[in-house]
Amino acid sequence: MGWLAYSGGGETTDVHASITPESLIETGALVIEAPLPSNLRAVTLLEVASLHPTPSLLRVQSIPG
Repeated sequence: MGWLAYSGGGETTDVHASITPESLIETGALVIEAPLPSNLRAVTLLEVASLHPTPSLLRVQSIPG
Protein backbone atom coordinates (compact mmCIF):
# COMPACT_ATOMS: atom_id res chain seq x y z
CA MET A 1 0.00 0.00 0.00
CA GLY A 2 1.23 3.47 -0.79
CA TRP A 3 0.09 7.00 -0.18
CA LEU A 4 0.35 10.44 -1.76
CA ALA A 5 -0.07 13.68 0.21
CA TYR A 6 -0.52 17.25 -0.97
CA SER A 7 -0.64 20.20 1.39
CA GLY A 8 -1.22 23.64 -0.06
CA GLY A 9 -3.43 26.67 -0.18
CA GLY A 10 -1.14 28.87 1.88
CA GLU A 11 2.18 30.46 1.08
CA THR A 12 3.86 27.08 0.53
CA THR A 13 2.91 23.79 -1.10
CA ASP A 14 4.23 20.40 0.02
CA VAL A 15 3.96 17.08 -1.78
CA HIS A 16 4.96 13.79 -0.15
CA ALA A 17 4.80 10.18 -1.33
CA SER A 18 5.58 6.75 0.03
CA ILE A 19 5.84 5.32 -3.49
CA THR A 20 8.04 5.96 -6.51
CA PRO A 21 6.85 7.62 -9.75
CA GLU A 22 7.20 4.23 -11.46
CA SER A 23 4.54 2.70 -9.17
CA LEU A 24 1.02 2.35 -10.52
CA ILE A 25 -1.91 2.96 -8.19
CA GLU A 26 -4.84 0.98 -9.60
CA THR A 27 -7.34 1.56 -6.79
CA GLY A 28 -7.52 3.71 -3.71
CA ALA A 29 -9.41 6.20 -1.60
CA LEU A 30 -9.48 9.98 -1.73
CA VAL A 31 -9.46 11.78 1.61
CA ILE A 32 -9.64 15.58 1.72
CA GLU A 33 -9.46 17.81 4.78
CA ALA A 34 -10.32 21.40 3.97
CA PRO A 35 -12.14 24.34 5.52
CA LEU A 36 -15.62 25.00 4.17
CA PRO A 37 -16.10 28.31 2.33
CA SER A 38 -17.63 31.08 4.40
CA ASN A 39 -19.14 32.83 1.38
CA LEU A 40 -22.02 31.56 -0.75
CA ARG A 41 -19.96 30.45 -3.75
CA ALA A 42 -18.51 27.08 -4.70
CA VAL A 43 -14.77 26.64 -4.13
CA THR A 44 -12.59 24.22 -6.10
CA LEU A 45 -10.53 22.17 -3.65
CA LEU A 46 -8.77 19.92 -6.15
CA GLU A 47 -8.57 19.80 -9.93
CA VAL A 48 -6.55 17.31 -11.97
CA ALA A 49 -6.63 17.20 -15.77
CA SER A 50 -5.02 14.73 -18.13
CA LEU A 51 -4.94 14.53 -21.93
CA HIS A 52 -3.18 11.18 -22.33
CA PRO A 53 -4.15 8.40 -22.91
CA THR A 54 -7.71 9.77 -22.90
CA PRO A 55 -8.89 13.26 -21.92
CA SER A 56 -10.10 13.28 -18.32
CA LEU A 57 -10.84 15.75 -15.55
CA LEU A 58 -11.29 15.27 -11.81
CA ARG A 59 -12.66 18.27 -9.92
CA VAL A 60 -13.64 18.29 -6.25
CA GLN A 61 -15.61 21.31 -5.08
CA SER A 62 -16.98 22.50 -1.76
CA ILE A 63 -20.50 23.74 -2.43
CA PRO A 64 -22.37 25.63 0.33
CA GLY A 65 -25.68 24.13 1.40
